[in-house]
Formats: sequence, structure tokens, C-alpha cells
Amino acid sequence: MPGDPASMRFPHAYGPIPTTAVQAALPYRPEPDGSFTRPDLSAR
Repeated sequence: MPGDPASMRFPHAYGPIPTTAVQAALPYRPEPDGSFTRPDLSAR
């Protein structure tokens, strides 16, 4: 939702995603403290 804090925003998929729609897959692993850092997408 637009009014949600940035820390609560994440994409939602409510159905199947066709494999032809996938452009890249990146690892998204937690930091040692359990937090996540957004991957750098500028090189894509």
C-alpha cells in the first residue's frame, strides 16, 4: 500500500508467474543479523 512504511513493502504475486516473464533471478540472503539488503540492480 502506498501509505505503508518502506520497511513493510514487498511484492505480491497472487497467481502463477509464467517462466517467460522471468528476466533474472538473484540470491536474496539475509545478513548475519537477519536483515536484508536490497540487491544492486544497476548493472542489469
